[in-house]
Amino acid sequence: MHRSVLFLFSLLVCIVIGTNAQTLDQSKLSFLSIDPGVRWWPLIMAASYNNTGTNIDLANIVYTWSFPGEADQSCTYRGTPGVQPCRGNVIEKTWLHTTLVSAVLTASIPGYPAVTYSKQFNIQASWTGTTSRRENVLNMSIDRWNTYRDACLELKANGIWDHLVYHHQVAGTTGIRMGSNRNAAHRGPALLPWHRVFLRILERAIGEVSGDLTIGIPYWDWTVDSALPDGPMSSALWTDTYIGPNGNSSNSRVTSGPFCSQPSSTCDGAWPLLSQLNGPYLERELGMLSSTLPTATQIANIMTVKKYDGTTMDDRATASTSFRQALEGWAGGTKYGGAHNLVHMFVGGSMNPLTSPNDPVFFLHHANVDRIWYNWQINTSCYGNCYVPHTGDGNVTSSTPAAKYVNGQWRLPGHEWESRLFPWYLHPYDVADQTNSALGWTYVQ
Repeated sequence: MHRSVLFLFSLLVCIVIGTNAQTLDQSKLSFLSIDPGVRWWPLIMAASYNNTGTNIDLANIVYTWSFPGEADQSCTYRGTPGVQPCRGNVIEKTWLHTTLVSAVLTASIPGYPAVTYSKQFNIQASWTGTTSRRENVLNMSIDRWNTYRDACLELKANGIWDHLVYHHQVAGTTGIRMGSNRNAAHRGPALLPWHRVFLRILERAIGEVSGDLTIGIPYWDWTVDSALPDGPMSSALWTDTYIGPNGNSSNSRVTSGPFCSQPSSTCDGAWPLLSQLNGPYLERELGMLSSTLPTATQIANIMTVKKYDGTTMDDRATASTSFRQALEGWAGGTKYGGAHNLVHMFVGGSMNPLTSPNDPVFFLHHANVDRIWYNWQINTSCYGNCYVPHTGDGNVTSSTPAAKYVNGQWRLPGHEWESRLFPWYLHPYDVADQTNSALGWTYVQ
């Protein structure tokens, strides 16, 4: 009898301990918010649970989000908008009005009590406050580069970086219609404004986690590297101080530097890629698909193109009459070169597929692409007045590949001046005029 009582007591203790081990503590739940504080712009939220001193398996936690007082309870998750109910560790939400709004995060493990954490946000009508400075990556102070680098690593650790990779992947497979390869973010007029929004979302996240809103995304001026006496691979960019080296010869994996994935004596493994996002390792194949980078002469030639876009408005447009096409690089020839596309080819590896933001050099590259567009806009005084197409401006016709006939007009959904840039509530007109200081960033040239 004594042994039976002792056994039952021990069993009860085990059950209680097991229950407590899986019971969430409200004080350990929180979420980081990348708060633009501006209507129409997405607010990114990343859930976290501090399991220090517990044996909670974070993989078992289900995160659910709600927005009190909001008619729309959906969010964007893994690049897909309109997800409802809103679940996931990293999500984004857009508010379409200016007010004090709330988000509530609920964490639960099936069979155990749930806990909640909430925040309020003050949504404003326009950008205010500190301007982010986008500097040449090899000319900025090493302290500012280190701040940017460390912020990237933190965004990788909390899942926000992967959230952005999903965005790019989903956008690249959305909006494709029979007759053209044009998608929501590439091979068409929306290329430049879409990536301008994308850059700014990361930039706000960098400022939030670093505590320094002046830190902008550095740009990589690849025209300088194209002229290096020992070739573009000799650039200081490809050292452990900056972006890290080329992949190794056997499997293309990056094995040192701040953004390597496979733990070893030279790599802390701080940059693992998700298997569903072409992981698990960051890979580079410098110079394999292209041994050259765009030259200063080619970019100068691109700057002489007067029209933003034209003819087919996709990857078959004539470069001499389409600045966007000349800069994107589908049909540039020797005069204009491959520009944007050539850089992706030069880096290779993880920069090739639609998950190319897996490589941190992606954002340095696209900051330079955006800088070139910014300079072209100033040189041509082309902000909104000459963006092509506007709805009903006659540039989209029945012969435009994949055009859609809507209410008596030929349209190019997702690429017009008035179109929403998938998956956001933003349009080309929201970001076209970068000389407007209210947008919040500037280039140091």
